[in-house]
Amino acid sequence: MPRYYFHTEDSRQAPDREGVDLPDLAAARQEAVRALGEMLKERSEAFWNEGLLRMRVADGAGLTLFLIEVNAIAAPAAGG
Repeated sequence: MPRYYFHTEDSRQAPDREGVDLPDLAAARQEAVRALGEMLKERSEAFWNEGLLRMRVADGAGLTLFLIEVNAIAAPAAGG
């Protein structure tokens, strides 16, 4: 089973040094979305202050497989 690494970045970088064994790329995509959702839930205020949360998923060789970015942009109507 391949190992996937879920590196995150907001105002700081948090490399994933352990990784997770998952059956395939589709499972890694599902895990990335689930993990990002949890991070947004836990850090909602910090996310709005920083405006960016990024997750880069890599394989065991360090090759980036995909990147997910979530941006917070306040519209002028909201005082942004």
